[in-house]
Amino acid sequence: MCEGERERVKAHLRILFAQGEGADERERVDARIRRISRRYWKRMCRWEIGAPQELARELLHVYDFFKDLPDPSTGRPFFAPDHAKRCAHELSYVAAGYLSDRPDIPLYLHLFRAHV
Repeated sequence: MCEGERERVKAHLRILFAQGEGADERERVDARIRRISRRYWKRMCRWEIGAPQELARELLHVYDFFKDLPDPSTGRPFFAPDHAKRCAHELSYVAAGYLSDRPDIPLYLHLFRAHV
């Protein structure tokens, strides 16, 4: 999620829920905001892919977690025998920046903006 997006959407929700003055009113609105679904947050916040090296490092963490796990139905290794070579090859693309957002190319269409 882009930096500051969660706070921007929270401010918009405070307006929608007509937050008034006082601690009781603030607690009422905060309780309603806590019940907002994950789907709403994903739809209303802007998202971005991080730097290529950061993304490659995070993907490597996921790979390291799953690489030794067996297939639960057969008990055999879940990944193909050459999985380490394949992973290194794919991560080289990620580290080179082939899967990250380019700053000079807009990839998202501005549909609407929550008024704050």
